[in-house]
Order: sequence, then C-alpha cells, then structure tokens
Amino acid sequence: MAMSGAIGLAAALLLVAGGGLSAAWWMRRRAPAHAAGRDAGGAQRFEGMTSRDIEALVAEALRKQGYEQVAARAGELMLRRERETYLLDCRHWQSQKVGVAEVDALARSMKVRGAGAGFMLSGGRFAREAITFAAACNVRLIDGAGLRGLVAKAQAASGKR
Repeated sequence: MAMSGAIGLAAALLLVAGGGLSAAWWMRRRAPAHAAGRDAGGAQRFEGMTSRDIEALVAEALRKQGYEQVAARAGELMLRRERETYLLDCRHWQSQKVGVAEVDALARSMKVRGAGAGFMLSGGRFAREAITFAAACNVRLIDGAGLRGLVAKAQAASGKR
C-alpha cells in the first residue's frame, strides 16, 4: 500500500510540474516580441529617444505621405493634407496599452482645434473598446508595430539608425 501511495504522489508531482511548464511555454509563445518595446532581434527600438525625437520622426514619415506640419503643442502636432486638418497625438508613444479615455481626449481636442481627423500613437497596443471608439471618431490608431515602421522609414530616409 505504501508503494502505491508513493507512486501516486510521484505521478501527481509530475502532472503538476508538467502543467506548470506547459503554462510557461504557452505564455511565452503568446507574448509578442514588441510587448517589451523590442523588435524581433531583441534590440531596444526606441532606446535613448525622447518625445521630441519621436514627434520629429513621425512628422517626417507623415510628411513623406503628403502631410504638412502646421503647428505643435505639448505632444500634439497639427497636420494638413490637401484641405483636411489632422491632429496627431504623440503623448502615449511609451504606453503599452491605450484605452478609450485617451482616444476620447484626442477626439475632444480635435473638435476644439478644428481637426476633422486624427492619429494616436502607442508603443504597444490599443484596447478593443478604444479601437471601436476611434473608428467612430475618425481617429487612426498607430500601434507599436506601426510606430516602429514609421520611425524606421524616417530614420532610413535621413540616414540615421
């Protein structure tokens, strides 16, 4: 009887340990490389950059897409393309998750400043509710992958890395 109890205990320990390893493997596979602000190579993409650096690089990337910067104020850039005015909110570029409150604040700021559309940056991602809300407010969300792409294009164009 003691032998079967020991075998049962050993089997239970193996089951618990295997479950823990499976959970750790699953969590690691689900975490994207950019969740910690890293690119696929593991290097810090925005290391050493300031908010002004990000603003300038994103403005340059958008300029290449036909947008002209017409004003700047505390993390917000006013842009114009053709006859449309846009407000770019750069204040959340270091945030890993941006919610509805931040998108709502941009939508209110757009209304006050006369912008018909807007952009919001995040170094991470946007909550589902924020994505739905942004679509209704004419706000284009640029997540971490999109932000890294804009920065890389602007850096390549200017010869920086």
